[in-house]
Amino acid sequence: KPWLKHPAGGSPSFCCRVMAAADGRPQQPGAAVSFLDAVGQSIVNSASSIDAHIDAGALLERIAADTSPNARQSQRALSELKGLARKVPGAVVTAQGAVPTILRAVERLASAADEDIDCTEGLQDALETLGSLVGANDDQGDAETARRGAEVAELIIRHGDNGKQLLRLLSIRDISDRKS
Repeated sequence: KPWLKHPAGGSPSFCCRVMAAADGRPQQPGAAVSFLDAVGQSIVNSASSIDAHIDAGALLERIAADTSPNARQSQRALSELKGLARKVPGAVVTAQGAVPTILRAVERLASAADEDIDCTEGLQDALETLGSLVGANDDQGDAETARRGAEVAELIIRHGDNGKQLLRLLSIRDISDRKS
């Protein structure tokens, strides 16, 4: 069978023979390799997404647990969460209670700032994180980003005391469906 000959000479690899047998038609070794590469990449992407989701959950727990007056632990966690939200916003959004936790941190940091405690960096990080979750900085404009952005905007309005004002502060038009 000429199609079973490996291009470099010799016999084709086991995966090439399996692919050819599974589908009943000749497969080139490159097709099997690219298929396996795609499967391998999908596994790596899934593992990275799971890791990001776990990291987001741990950071949100640190933010929620911080009760100190200067909120230093929250500020450090918000800085890390901002970086994670920029890379994989979907993993942060799907973490349990992400948006309400960030909004509570914004309220805590804003009230601490009223008491002359320096938390501008933490407050800025929290606002940038929310902006990333809504997709304010995303130029792709795909349907998934738009759907996620609308859901996050809705959560900001629902859980924030001044949700619509916060969206305006983030320079985000109200993309939620709710009229308040």
